[in-house]
Amino acid sequence: MHTMETALQVLKDNGYKMTNQRKLIIKTVAKEENRDACCKYIYAQVKREDPSVGLATVYRTMNMLGELGIFQRAGGPNRLRENRIVCPECGRTEMMPPALTQKLAGVLAGFGQADSCCWITVATCCAQCAESRGCCLTEA
Repeated sequence: MHTMETALQVLKDNGYKMTNQRKLIIKTVAKEENRDACCKYIYAQVKREDPSVGLATVYRTMNMLGELGIFQRAGGPNRLRENRIVCPECGRTEMMPPALTQKLAGVLAGFGQADSCCWITVATCCAQCAESRGCCLTEA
């Protein structure tokens, strides 16, 4: 599942309305070149497609995404980062599920590290690579 699809599903699962403005903001943030963009940059990109979107809507949506663990702030109050799971064999990348992000944040807190100041990337073979290439398999 792609990042945008995952984000939309998390919002839906948490009872948020799927407005066109939210979809557009998520679509814009999900683009690789916008991963570390500030809210004002995201706003400028979104405004090109939908002039009715306000800056406050972008900030509120970004805050909501952060609260739900979809995207986390880093590098300052307006920057976002995404926790990822990456297959070292094929490069497949997916957004880390919010529940796993929260558990790892607890581990980081045990080391005195605030989860808001780091990115979390987990490298593990995807199911397809594990099956087809025999990587990352454990003996039964």
